[in-house]
Amino acid sequence: MENQSIDFLDLNTWRQTDIPGVEQWQRLIPIDDGWSADQKFQVETTTGLKLLLRLSNRDSLVEKQAHYTSFQELACLQLPLPELLSFGLCMQGQYTYRLFNWLEGEPLRQG
Repeated sequence: MENQSIDFLDLNTWRQTDIPGVEQWQRLIPIDDGWSADQKFQVETTTGLKLLLRLSNRDSLVEKQAHYTSFQELACLQLPLPELLSFGLCMQGQYTYRLFNWLEGEPLRQG
C-alpha cells in the first residue's frame, strides 16, 4: 500500500484533505502493531485528544464500508470498542480512512 509520493507524517499533507477535524491535528505517530495491512497512526490534537487513524487502499472501500456499518451497530451494545468518528476517502480518492477515538489498552498478541 505504500505510496512513495505521499508523506503520511507531514501534517500539511493531511490538512489538504476533508477529514473532519484535521485542522486540529498536531502530531502523527506511526503504529506498527496489528494484524491488518492498514497503515495506522495515533493522532494527537491541539486539545490533547488522541485518535486512531487507519488507512487502506481504495480497493478495500466496500469492505471498510461494511466495517463502518458493523461498528455503528455495535455501538449500542456499549462494548469497550473504539468509537468510529468518521470514514471516507482521502488523498484524492487513493485511500480509505477510518478515524476512531483512542482506546487505551494493550495490543492483542498472537498466542
